[in-house]
Amino acid sequence: MAIAAPRKDSLSRTERKDLTRNSLLQAALQLMGEGRSFTSLGIREIAREAGMVPNAFYRHFRST
Repeated sequence: MAIAAPRKDSLSRTERKDLTRNSLLQAALQLMGEGRSFTSLGIREIAREAGMVPNAFYRHFRST
């Protein structure tokens, strides 16, 4: 029997932020696992893979 993921509305704000950040990281890793290099990835592409808007990326990762 598979364990269902918790509903987003039952999570705390911190837990939702962590879930979003992890989704973005997993999306980047997924794209890199397909043979892409880190430097070839775009923020829009990572956000799209995670099912989010690009601004979500900037909320969770600083621009340097």
